[in-house]
This record gives sequence, C-alpha cells and structure tokens, in this order.
Amino acid sequence: MHRHVAIITALALAGLSPELAAAQERSTSLVFVYEPGTTIEQGAVISQGLRRGIRNVEGVRFQHPVDALTTIPFDEQVDQSLGLLDSVADMVRTGDASYAAEQADHLVELFEDNLLRVSRSQLVDAYMLSAVGHCRAGDRRRCQERFQQVVAFREGLEFDAARYGTEAQDEFDRTRLRTINGRRGTLVIETEPTGAEVYIDGRSYGPSPVRAEGLLAGGHYVTLKEINHLKQIVRVEVRGSRETTETIALEPNPEAQLVASERVQDHLRGELGEPRALQTIQSVGRRLGTTQLIIGVLRPAAGGSVHVNLYLYHMRTRHLQSNVQETVTVDDAGMDLAAELAGRLYEGVDLDGGIEAPEDVTEIVGPQPEVYEQWWFWTAIGGGVAVVVAGIVIGVVLAGDGAQGPPDGQFRVNFGRLP
Repeated sequence: MHRHVAIITALALAGLSPELAAAQERSTSLVFVYEPGTTIEQGAVISQGLRRGIRNVEGVRFQHPVDALTTIPFDEQVDQSLGLLDSVADMVRTGDASYAAEQADHLVELFEDNLLRVSRSQLVDAYMLSAVGHCRAGDRRRCQERFQQVVAFREGLEFDAARYGTEAQDEFDRTRLRTINGRRGTLVIETEPTGAEVYIDGRSYGPSPVRAEGLLAGGHYVTLKEINHLKQIVRVEVRGSRETTETIALEPNPEAQLVASERVQDHLRGELGEPRALQTIQSVGRRLGTTQLIIGVLRPAAGGSVHVNLYLYHMRTRHLQSNVQETVTVDDAGMDLAAELAGRLYEGVDLDGGIEAPEDVTEIVGPQPEVYEQWWFWTAIGGGVAVVVAGIVIGVVLAGDGAQGPPDGQFRVNFGRLP
C-alpha cells in the first residue's frame, strides 16, 4: 500500500504544468496492460496498427510513450547550433561559400553525435547546406558525396531552391538520379532484448528482429522504442548487394516503472472501466503528458490471435470517453483491423473532453415577466398595507383608555414604539 502511494506521488510530481499541457492539446498516447500469454512483440504489432488508425483521426496527434519517458538532457551547444541553420543557409546562398561549407560540416558532425536531440528534417538540412556550400566553393566531389549521403536515407527528397538557391540544383538532380538507380542492400536489425519496435529512416518495421530489403547503399538511421527501455537512434551503413546485420543492446529506463511496472499494471486493471479516471490512470496520463490516454488490455485468443480491449480517457475532464474491443491477428491483416478499431474508438468522441449529453426534454417556454409585473404581487402588497393600517388604528384606540389596562384575556398592540 505504501509503495503504491509512493508511485502515485512520484507520478504527480513528474506531471506537466497546466501551461505545457495546454500547448499539447489533443495529443494522445497508448499504454498496454499485458495479460498472461501475450507478449511485447504482439503489442508492438498492434500498436503499429492502432497508430495508423489514429493518424486518420482529424485533430489528434499521437505521442509514443517511449518519447515521453526518454528524458534528453539539455545541451547548450546543440541548442545554439540549431539556431545557426538559417544563418548558414543565408551564407550558402549569397555569402562566402567556403566558410559556409565549413560551418555546415561542423553542424553535420555535431548533429550526428546528438541524434536524439535533432529532428530528421534538421539533419537533412545540415547535409544539404554542406553539399551546396561545397558546390559553390568548387569542391564538386565533396558536393556529390554529401548529396549522395542525404539521398540514401531520404530517397524522396526534393531540392528546395528557395532555401539553397538554384546554383547547385542541377548537381543535386544528377546525383539523386544516379543514387536511386544504384546498388541496394538488406539490413537486419536485432535487439537485446527482442521485441523493440524498429524504425528505419522514420518508417516502422515492427518488433525486432526485422529484415528491411531494398535500402539504398549508404547510411541509414535506426530508431528503437520499447516501453521499458530508453529510446535509441543509431546510424548503420548498408552495403550494396549485401546483407548487413546489426545487433543493438537496449538500455533499461528506470522511469518506465512509473507506467509499465507489474504493480502499476495491476492497479490499472482495477480501475479500467470506471466512468471517471481514478488515481493510477490520472498519474500515468500526467507522466506521459498527453491530453488523452488510451489503455489497451491484451488477452490471448485462439489461433495466436489477441483480444484487444481499448479504453479512451480524457486527462483533463477525466471522462471515460469510449470503449471498444476486437480480436485481431498479429500480422498485416491484424494491423489493418487494429487501424479500424482505432477509428471506432474515436467515433463521435468530443476531443475537448466532453461526453455525449443526455437528451434535453425540458419544455421551452417564453420569457417570464418580472415579479413586480405580476398581478398577484400588487394584490399581496395591497392586502399587507390594509393589515398594517388596521393594526395601527387598534393600537391607538387601546392606548387611549388611560390607566385602565386591557381586559383579561386580551393584550395591547402598540405599533407606535419600537422596543
């Protein structure tokens, strides 16, 4: 009991401020409760399908719980360097090309060493600035090399003439065409432990181990997410016409115990289905910092299928807004069905946290006159005045009897004096 209270207290202290929560309005996250017989690998596949369905819900942004639970320390150098991207872009277009290329190369190196702190778009921008700078400085070999590196992991990249100018656009187009028509290879990702969800260049391939074929030769970025471990991003070189295998050890995340430990899951089991979110559900939602929280209970079903029971809670109003369930297979067809299940979960849901209001059967009537406009008001006033006047008259008459007191059994009413 004391341990449970300690967990809840820690979660409350770790919760987001109201201002930050407001900035993340209409975000949602997903936590699974695993019943005996279900696995992390099954959860990763079902999660992939559910996220696909959530992406189709207008006004909802999904946040992976691993992203929320992986705390990345602030780095002043990286933060300042991110602010230099625009100034380096200005130099690349119109300034000293050699100096601009040197600065862009520094950004590429720094970003490669801090992949968790930069977005893919920022990394791509640094590579493109480096390539264009080298093109303008007359270093064609280095220019082509940089273009080839960025196209390898962003095959569909288009040249942004407004940001990079037009001087190097033809070189980019030629290098891109040559690269995408070049050699490709296969990448196999294994993790310790198994079951982590694997993303390659931003695309989810499901739980490890995974095999990704047809990747362009060159560097690719592998992101690993598993609820009990820290998020990781590593760069892996794929060799053309060959298979590359990479085994990555995951680092445990102590903070994950606040949302995924067996003790927390036991408390969630006891609270799910209540019309208002109770302590543990609220605490998990606060720790993940999202507007809504989806809790899915996974139970084994026949034929290796999984029974999925989803509960959608709004973290500000605490309402249980929706509850749906379905039995899904753990394959591509199951992911499609999970996506449909997510759509059913959000069908008719008020994203601002309300629940469906009961039918209003109240009779609508016109505006009523004020009290002083009612006939009975002035009738009552007139009657009251008459009673007061009669009382005063009686009091005056009785008071005029001199020393004689009131007869036995009577009393004197004298309104002419206050006590």
